[in-house]
Amino acid sequence: MLIKAYADQEKESLQKSSYKENQVLITTYQGKRLITRLVGNSMEDLMVFPTNGSMLGTIHIGRIQKVSKTIDSFFVEIADKRVCFLPGRNIIAPVLLNREYDGRLLEGDIILIQIERDAVKTKDAVCTTKLTFNGKYVILTTGSNKPGFSKKYTADQRGYFVAWHKDIADTLPTLCVPFAPIYRTECAELLTAKKSEPEIDPLEQELTFFVNTLQTIVTKEIHKSLYSCIYAPDPDYYLFLRESLSGGYEEIVIDDENVYSFLHEKAQTGLLADDKIRFYQDERIGMSALYGIQSKMDEVLSKSVWLKSGGNLVIEPTEALTVIDVNTGRFSAKHLGTDQTYWKINLEAAKEALRQIRLRNISGMILIDFINMKKADEGRLLKTVRELCEKEKVSTEVYDITKLGIMELTRKKIYKTLKESLTGETN
Repeated sequence: MLIKAYADQEKESLQKSSYKENQVLITTYQGKRLITRLVGNSMEDLMVFPTNGSMLGTIHIGRIQKVSKTIDSFFVEIADKRVCFLPGRNIIAPVLLNREYDGRLLEGDIILIQIERDAVKTKDAVCTTKLTFNGKYVILTTGSNKPGFSKKYTADQRGYFVAWHKDIADTLPTLCVPFAPIYRTECAELLTAKKSEPEIDPLEQELTFFVNTLQTIVTKEIHKSLYSCIYAPDPDYYLFLRESLSGGYEEIVIDDENVYSFLHEKAQTGLLADDKIRFYQDERIGMSALYGIQSKMDEVLSKSVWLKSGGNLVIEPTEALTVIDVNTGRFSAKHLGTDQTYWKINLEAAKEALRQIRLRNISGMILIDFINMKKADEGRLLKTVRELCEKEKVSTEVYDITKLGIMELTRKKIYKTLKESLTGETN
């Protein structure tokens, strides 16, 4: 007992010394790369990625091994005798290295390809000749000289970026392959910053970086040997950190030396703040144990989630949709009227349901079965949930509350669910 008491006291002391109000943790969980954001002691963002094995986004010098005219497809060999499937529809401005492209691809041709979809079981990886570089503000693609603009821009925002692109178009290099940027919705953030002039530097830096990368690939990297992998995108955890958690933290704590080295290098280029990155190395207690990762994951993977008020959520994923049931549970409210009691539980449940949806990465149709309320309270709750959904990084739309008190939502699918990421199983 004395040993356990000492260990608990030591853990509490370490927690206080390591504590920040808003931290990002990057660690290993069940052989996967786990990245989470803690606000206080509560998980607010969570994603799990494989530590290795994915070829998604990598660019290779391949050789066309076989031409299948019957299905208008090609089979391209890359390193380690792996074969990629190249559908005819994915042939866009191909870069051939053994001859000039004349509208045909022939067996034995040496070609640049990018992996579009990883191999799954017996299915080959799917590739394309269209090269794509994804950033926070811009996507650079080959195959066209025509720029693209987010459909979510207002007329003024679109006008601004159309004019901005015209100004910088003449400064872009001429390469052996046509290319153009697609300006993402996030660019609008640069115009709405509380400054007298738009802060466009991050966009310009990102676009310049991708153009230089493409130029290096088509002028230098193509001279490498056959089957070489000549480009690999940034790891998934970094993209998630950059796009979903951008700037919303005081510190990044890492217990993997390779991950720390990678992020430290990124900090040298100005893409991350170096003083926010900390390498955790304490032999007395592991980082996962210090921050209680296991207990937090147990909660996120549990079917039932308890609320502070004593109510609870029951989360039931099905093949077609996800149902979240709100119950009073152990709620005790001797001094509250029935309507006020139900309103308090439903309000807390709505906030927690959105948190659980985000942590579990639930997408598609979602139904939340609230406790029956007065019509006026339904309107208040609907307004509150819509305001909360506007703050979500992943597009989440709220439709209505039915006569049975069921709120209808949809959430865009970007990543796999937490369960799929950990086990490979679908719901």
